[in-house]
Amino acid sequence: YNLLVPAMWVCAIAYIVGHRWSIFRNQVRTRADSPAHYGDFVKDLLEEMNVRDIIQPDASFKYIPENLTLREFIPIMTDVDQQNFPVVNTKGEMTGIFSITDVRDILVERDLDNLLIIKEIANEDVPFVEMSDNLADALRRFAENEVDILPVVDRQNSRKLLGMIRRRDVIRSYYEKLNQMRRS
Repeated sequence: YNLLVPAMWVCAIAYIVGHRWSIFRNQVRTRADSPAHYGDFVKDLLEEMNVRDIIQPDASFKYIPENLTLREFIPIMTDVDQQNFPVVNTKGEMTGIFSITDVRDILVERDLDNLLIIKEIANEDVPFVEMSDNLADALRRFAENEVDILPVVDRQNSRKLLGMIRRRDVIRSYYEKLNQMRRS
């Protein structure tokens, strides 16, 4: 007990004199910059952001009516810079999705392009996200389903299409948020 006060004085003087120096020569400024915490930080940061923060407006994606023939789709395909196309019915509800890769083999067959309708090509088992889902869950769905685009649907009606998100938008949003945090 007699050494408690002198020990406190030594600690205080050492702190005042040595606060400019560090025993860690390569200490990073923030936890975000630390390679040791990288995995935890990525997940934490993505869990803070929601799909609604990055959703693309409907106008940026071309939706394809399910009763369109493949021949009618070909001019649409060449006019847009889009690889995946949501298929919608007459009510505007999503009934599936297909990609350029799905129609590539069919385009070789000349007789089929007038007979096939888009509904027959589209994949009906579509992974999707909702507006309230966080970006960590969205990125997991991208990885599990090996897709680059996901439809965003209404919570009450999974066929009501609200928009689309791209994998690159999730990654870009993450880096923008990370850079924002590093600047502050």
